[in-house]
Amino acid sequence: FADQSIVYMSFVCTFDSYTATTPVALILNAPALSIDTYQFMSDTSLIMPGDNPHLNLIVNNTGTGNAYSPLLILFSDDPNVTISDYEVVLSPIGFDSFAVYENVFSVQVSPNAESGSSALIGYMLGAENGNTLEGNFVLYIGMQNYNFETDMSGWSVNAPSANFVNQWHRSNARNFTPNGIYSMKFGGAGTSDYSGSAYGALVSPEIPLGLGSFLYFHHWMDAETHSTPQYAWDGGLVQISIDNGPWTQITPVGGYPYSIYSNPASPFPAGTNVYSGTFDWTQASFDLSSYQGTARFRYLFGSDGYVSGEGWYIDDVYVESEFVSNGETIVQTIRFELHENYPNPFNPTTTIRFDLPENSPVRLEIYNVKGQKVRSLLGSDLPKGSHSVIWNGLDDSGRPVSSGIYLYRLNSGSNEKTRKMMLMK
Repeated sequence: FADQSIVYMSFVCTFDSYTATTPVALILNAPALSIDTYQFMSDTSLIMPGDNPHLNLIVNNTGTGNAYSPLLILFSDDPNVTISDYEVVLSPIGFDSFAVYENVFSVQVSPNAESGSSALIGYMLGAENGNTLEGNFVLYIGMQNYNFETDMSGWSVNAPSANFVNQWHRSNARNFTPNGIYSMKFGGAGTSDYSGSAYGALVSPEIPLGLGSFLYFHHWMDAETHSTPQYAWDGGLVQISIDNGPWTQITPVGGYPYSIYSNPASPFPAGTNVYSGTFDWTQASFDLSSYQGTARFRYLFGSDGYVSGEGWYIDDVYVESEFVSNGETIVQTIRFELHENYPNPFNPTTTIRFDLPENSPVRLEIYNVKGQKVRSLLGSDLPKGSHSVIWNGLDDSGRPVSSGIYLYRLNSGSNEKTRKMMLMK
């Protein structure tokens, strides 16, 4: 039965020639499970042929019943992957709660798998007397991929200028991913138009680049052009930042089709090359072979204060790189890195990811803006590779902390990095 189903029963009591019937309506409590997010983890920044990554995931129970024995059933007919377990019994999840699971199962990727490919691992997730959830875990081999189906996957949005409104958001109005629902949109809710005097940035998480890298994504656009051919009033473009350096506009293969017409109401300078006009889902590609290091990408859309359109949708973003081997040495090596927490802002939990280039003692601590230590999350030796820790918004005494800005600091030997995050209740 589904959660909160109503069952009608009748109690019948008979004594001699007398019969009494009492109707009863019962509301059933059942778990309602859903996967909030998942991530395949490996010792290196990317999962490559021959690697043996493991899966971490977060499961929500939005039902009113407890899930005492959640069961995850796995299957795949892809010859390039071998699953360690086909049935995994998860620890219980209380009603209206969630659970974080690490090392749920591992996957052996074939050395013959093609870099730049992906593998589907089907799953069924259910609990006693509750719903059954079906879907696929997607394992990307030799590339980073973002389809925004589960969440924003570490992407962030911001307003580059206080004089304009930012309208980037996760949307279910249009989608490119097969059997998918979501994409990222600059524009109004649903299929409504973007505002006048709008300007916003969609920023990717950090993505390592190897040799001969390419950025790909699919996009859909409806934006105002000018009556003069190849000129536009509104439009969008893509920028890159290497190793947290300055933002630089990058040009797609084939070039941008429009340039911004001179207009003091536009957030873009006159002559800025952009995507504009109206087109259905189309793949864009950017040659990044001249770049190496850790990249972030920024999608900017801007409009003047007049006519508008439905906006710009972005979906299925991925980066292909060649990570070549020289004997046992991988050209692309992992660096000491503390990544931006996700989500940020958050309430009440957030995930902090970091990379270690070698085995080392690690301390991960939370501080308030006064420099007072609030919580020690880690204080132990860890192996090299990528790691993640979840902070639940509690201090070392188990008490919830107040809303505000907090600092999280990672220390490993002579290396130390600090980042900011915001708790909003």
